[in-house]
Amino acid sequence: MFSVFREFQPMPTAQSIYAGQSMVRELTDANFWNIFYDPHKVLVVDFWATWCQPCNDVAAAIVEAARRCYKGPQGPVKFYHVQSNPTVNPKLDKAFGFTALPAVLFYYTSTGRPPTRSAPLLEGSLGPEEGFREPARMFVPDEYLFRIRAILRRHGHPVVC
Repeated sequence: MFSVFREFQPMPTAQSIYAGQSMVRELTDANFWNIFYDPHKVLVVDFWATWCQPCNDVAAAIVEAARRCYKGPQGPVKFYHVQSNPTVNPKLDKAFGFTALPAVLFYYTSTGRPPTRSAPLLEGSLGPEEGFREPARMFVPDEYLFRIRAILRRHGHPVVC
């Protein structure tokens, strides 16, 4: 007999999507600035929050992009995620202070030094405050791969994804 009542299946959260992923590493106040010391890498950093439903969809897109592009710890592209929460990561929350989430930042580590205000190394962003024309495209893995490929080409790297 068919039942109209189905078992409730909770939607996956960014936290559960990123849990156990070796391709998308977690960043915290303690290790965030260390990622910039590896020169000539494209870094994709997703800032997310537990209260943010779109963050869950972006996390799924980031994991898919990493699955298609990540070539190991020595590869030219690295993927990271940061919980944007003043209780969990107060220093990063203060440093970035996003007014809207999700925010995905792309960095190219040309110098092998952390970004500063005068040399931010910022290559592009998909955060809503940057006016991304079609926010729904943030949920499409190919959008991330497009930007990664463009950064790799701009800096003379072979395109790996």
